[in-house]
Amino acid sequence: MPYPLEKLQYGLRRRLRELTTPAEAYAIQIAAPSYSGFQPIQKCQLFEKSEFCVDEQNRLVITADAIVELQHDRLFTVINNLVCINLTPIHRNTILAHFRLEPKHVTFRDCNVDTAFIQAFIVSLKKGVTHLTIGSCNITVENATKLIRAASFKSLQVFYLNALSSMKIWIETFRKVKCTSLTKFDVYVSDPWVFDFDLNTFLKFFRNQSSEFELLFHLCDQNAYNAAEKLFKPLLKKHLDTVDFHHFGLVASARLEANEKRVVLKYSLQTRFYWLKAKKQDLQIGGHLPPPRPTLDVSLLCNALIQMFRSVFT
Repeated sequence: MPYPLEKLQYGLRRRLRELTTPAEAYAIQIAAPSYSGFQPIQKCQLFEKSEFCVDEQNRLVITADAIVELQHDRLFTVINNLVCINLTPIHRNTILAHFRLEPKHVTFRDCNVDTAFIQAFIVSLKKGVTHLTIGSCNITVENATKLIRAASFKSLQVFYLNALSSMKIWIETFRKVKCTSLTKFDVYVSDPWVFDFDLNTFLKFFRNQSSEFELLFHLCDQNAYNAAEKLFKPLLKKHLDTVDFHHFGLVASARLEANEKRVVLKYSLQTRFYWLKAKKQDLQIGGHLPPPRPTLDVSLLCNALIQMFRSVFT
């Protein structure tokens, strides 16, 4: 049951201030800035970037510009970039006692992203995250769905996936969540096994994205590039148009300039683009077909030449 702060005696307010963590004291002072008894004022230092890493001895190491010493009264706010490496829920209380998490860019690397992890850290993000990077994490479709459905990821715009992670999980997750805020999905592929997703599920996901969406595969070698081309080949007859960067025509160039949603395969100097197959009438309405060339009226040309010669020789 809530207890009104104004009914709390001054001595109990002082005792409450002594028992609170720096993050709790900051929250109380923001909520009740004019109440006496909650002093001293809790100061907060801003970090543009912070990294939380658990080492081999299960020790939490926090770095910003240098290693951060967590003294009992220190409070920090991460406002731009947060990197979590091998993080576990056991360190939740230490982090949340001294950090306010408001990053726009979040990276999880070598983490076991299960329900406990999500409850420990994801719900603690104070503001909307626009960029998410997943690298070599253990995660299921169920937990990935919980992650993307969290309030802090409602406006996710850019998603980066490390080469050692399954695309199937994330294609199914974004389709299931019906996420339409993405503008960029980058995948770093070091092995063809990453292409483990179902093509029908991919099409549903791809069609659901905004017109500015781009799925970009960064491929590590020729084998991976060939595997990616082979993967999308069954979709070319009915669903996708494709063109190699070195063989662009006018229509392909216009579609690229129009910033249509697309899939891009990239390795070294090789680049291949895929778009949803467009009907001819759709292209004409959208203005993607090149304008027709004007026809030459021979009779008008001859009359013009005759008039020109007459004016010269008369």
